[in-house]
Amino acid sequence: GAHIPPHNGMLNIQYICHLPLIVPPDCSFRVGERTVQWEEGKMLAFDDTVEHEARNASDQDRLILLFYIWNPHLSAEETQIFRRMLEVVHQYQ
Repeated sequence: GAHIPPHNGMLNIQYICHLPLIVPPDCSFRVGERTVQWEEGKMLAFDDTVEHEARNASDQDRLILLFYIWNPHLSAEETQIFRRMLEVVHQYQ
């Protein structure tokens, strides 16, 4: 019965990847205007700056492997700069 309300990230330097591992009935995910039904083993990658939300209308757990990849439009130099920036941010937290 969980709902992750609409939200978005601040930077488009990374894409979020979701790999659904356990998907009970009545689970969905919305990115922008597009809503999809979760499918086990079918990955979804998206720009975090686009509003997104997740719903699980069932009474069972949904399990997603979540990880990030660099935005493929970044240069190698930009990737290194942002990598260092994220290291500093994580150390601060």
